[in-house]
Amino acid sequence: MPRIGLALGFIATLFCVTFVSGPARVSAGGPTPPLDGAIVFVSDRDGDFELYLTGRFLDGDVQLTHNATNDDDPDWSPDGTKIAFMRASNIWVMNADGTGEVQLTSMGRDSQPAWSPNGLRIAFMRELAGGNREVLVMFDDGSGVINLSNSPGNDFSPDWSPDGMKIVFDTSRDGNREIYTMFANGSGQTNITDNPGNDADASWALAGFRIAFASDRTGNTELYSMETDGGDVRQLTDDSAFDGEPSFAPSGIGIVFRSNRDGNEEIYGLSPVGPYRITDNPAFERAPDVQPVSNAGPGDTSCDKRVDAIDASIVLQYDANLIEGTYCIVNGHMNDDSFINSIDAVIMLQFVAGLIDHIPVS
Repeated sequence: MPRIGLALGFIATLFCVTFVSGPARVSAGGPTPPLDGAIVFVSDRDGDFELYLTGRFLDGDVQLTHNATNDDDPDWSPDGTKIAFMRASNIWVMNADGTGEVQLTSMGRDSQPAWSPNGLRIAFMRELAGGNREVLVMFDDGSGVINLSNSPGNDFSPDWSPDGMKIVFDTSRDGNREIYTMFANGSGQTNITDNPGNDADASWALAGFRIAFASDRTGNTELYSMETDGGDVRQLTDDSAFDGEPSFAPSGIGIVFRSNRDGNEEIYGLSPVGPYRITDNPAFERAPDVQPVSNAGPGDTSCDKRVDAIDASIVLQYDANLIEGTYCIVNGHMNDDSFINSIDAVIMLQFVAGLIDHIPVS
């Protein structure tokens, strides 16, 4: 039992996301904490907005799209093989290397796609004929479009809970921008911020425990996190510049975001040791999203083709007899003691945090 408490404490440390913020930061080119796979982002460095990749394993930034139309709002598929994005106010999908572009919608009023955790549906924002903006959902081939939010106010920026049961979004229906959640069928719409400031750009952590968002509630736009019911609000950044558009890394131990704290709009990361710059270009850069890394080997107890803190949580619950197992629990054994236990969970968390570079197989 003591080893379970120790490992649970490690998980709590990862998900409280009480990051150190302020003037200390690491500039581009310096050491960066692990952030899963490549980061897709938007930049106008070639004259119009295009999609780019950057990351630890790439030799510089890689341009993915090349056209005279603005591309924006990229979102990785849950398996990290495709990117949904907006082009000319329609939703498109392409492969991770920029090939295989497919147009999904043609209304000319669509943006902000968000892939469901199982990869079968995409939520997005559509401006209706009367000018009202709503959150809609469709299958990943563009069929079966349904209006979910269906409110008199404008609704924006959907993001899914990791279990696919709920969607978080922001809305102007209360006069200012507030963050709401609803069930995936559009029911149960609930204000979880209820603050006189403007709250927007919500991102649900893959572990499911917290939501990151941007708010001007103190007079300047900063990053915050909260529990999924709106409780335990914590300020993550404190800088005189603009910090916005947060996106949780799939591992849950970092956030990427947009900031102009160095004079122009750049992509930054926020780790447990503080903020650091990821891009360094005089252009305008925004809308970052981190690629999930597919890893279906030992440790993938949740069967989502990656090893992450959710798998560690499953192993700890199994070790504590809180669950009987899952259909992938056999993959949880990673050390040579012949048991699935909290030692395996610690190995998973070390891998997620970048302290080890592979999952050891017994």
